[in-house]
Amino acid sequence: MKISKVEINNFKSIEKASFSASDFTVLIGQNNHGKTNVLSAIEWFYNGAGKLEEIVHRSKDKKDISVVIEFTDIESGLEHMKNEKNKTTLTSKLNGANTARIIARVSDKDKQERLLWDPSTEEYITTGTGANNFLNDFLPTLQFVKTSNHLKDVAKYGPKTEIGLMLGSVVNEILYSEDEEYKEFVRLFNRLFGDSGSLVGKKLKTMAGTVESYLKVQFPECDKVEFSVSNPKLDELLKNFEVDVDDGHNTPASDKGDGMQRALMLAIFQTYAEHRRESEGIKNFLFIIDEAELHLHPTAQRNLKKALLELATGGDQVFISTHSSVLIADECKKQTVLRVQKTEKKTDVEPVVEGLKKDVVYDLLGGSPADLLLPANFILVEGTSDRDFLSLVIDRHYPDKKNIQVIPVWGDIEKVDRVFEKLAETFAPLNATLYADRVVILVDKISEEKLSKYQEFRRKYPGIKDEQVIELSVASLEEYYPIARPEQVNGHNHRWQESVGHNLTSRQKQTRAKNVGKGIEKEQFEEDMPLVHKALTTCWDNAY
Repeated sequence: MKISKVEINNFKSIEKASFSASDFTVLIGQNNHGKTNVLSAIEWFYNGAGKLEEIVHRSKDKKDISVVIEFTDIESGLEHMKNEKNKTTLTSKLNGANTARIIARVSDKDKQERLLWDPSTEEYITTGTGANNFLNDFLPTLQFVKTSNHLKDVAKYGPKTEIGLMLGSVVNEILYSEDEEYKEFVRLFNRLFGDSGSLVGKKLKTMAGTVESYLKVQFPECDKVEFSVSNPKLDELLKNFEVDVDDGHNTPASDKGDGMQRALMLAIFQTYAEHRRESEGIKNFLFIIDEAELHLHPTAQRNLKKALLELATGGDQVFISTHSSVLIADECKKQTVLRVQKTEKKTDVEPVVEGLKKDVVYDLLGGSPADLLLPANFILVEGTSDRDFLSLVIDRHYPDKKNIQVIPVWGDIEKVDRVFEKLAETFAPLNATLYADRVVILVDKISEEKLSKYQEFRRKYPGIKDEQVIELSVASLEEYYPIARPEQVNGHNHRWQESVGHNLTSRQKQTRAKNVGKGIEKEQFEEDMPLVHKALTTCWDNAY
């Protein structure tokens, strides 16, 4: 069950906004333009938090606040409802509809109320007593990771903190999807404490009636006595966690730095994603992360996106806000990018079509060529050892040449028959740029087992010219190194060139590449490694 459409009216800086959502929805925009307000509006739909005077649009009355959310795949929501009575009632009210449209608005009592759209009467209707618990049982579970709190507070593992809420809800759903005893416990818990019709509620009502009869003897004017207690909440029973991290010194996780906090959150997402792949019975989650890239290195940002995409693929839904080009640049079919802009103090939300995506990335990177640090050209090589060798040679012998970027398309220990698949993936973003007919590709000798994959790569990108591809005469760079002179080796590094029959590990290849790169002379490189030298000169000749 997922959000398909959101309509926001008169919420903070948003006077009116309507947009469609996908499995992975990314909000981009400058600071103070309203990205967090969009996410907060969805949270208000769920929790009704915040004083109305503080969240209403400045030109409107608080009665004008509303958030309408349309959900698809509602069969999944019904299937995972824990309260069978509520499930039966809601199934009847939805009457076979494919979508559920729910509005959160301000009631006559200045409280948030949520109503369900009835397609038969074409009006919003109440779901009855205990409507909030009723709908929360039906809707995807919300987990909102905010930036408004200090990360030291976020990192605490109590029942009201982001990590505590997320861990507790995930553990609860995992237990419910797997364990029949836990399901029975949930059923009994709801029977005892679920709503005003629960066993505890009925007993309190009976007790209140008895107390009322005795009280009237002393105070006849007393009309009614009611008892209410704060019932324990099931989803808070599993939220008091204590987590320690031992990375040389065992300390509470909440004492770690901001980078560790976000990395730990990433690990939690990845763990849940792994469980999601193995379990069909878990309820859908709605993960919202404000400034998802906060304190994360770009590599970690990509890992976060990968984990979140796994959740989106598995049935959950993700909304993030970001200033990072990393989180939107990589292609993804399930991704929707929304630009959030404030004009004349009003926030607008609009989808970013593919043709404008480059402009968005450009803006996120700073909006100036100086911020992009673009190289003059690119040379694609097969492995990391190839990159290490070339980078050292360029740095030592050609410091005055144009700046080119060496990109390895594949690791040194991966299957060679997939190298051209990875080459296609790496070349794809360059193919959409001005570099497409300038990039140089340096590959090992194309064997019979790799030939069909190479031909498939060339068919996929017919614009690549033959002179852009430089093929070595041997099956690996290690075979193409020159024979080292005695003074160029030391210790156990008694040679540079390696025979084809010797299988080096990735570490050994990289060590060899660095040793050769640090020891080879310019004249030796140009004369003994002419094809690699040709790849470099072609790259420089093609460079901007």
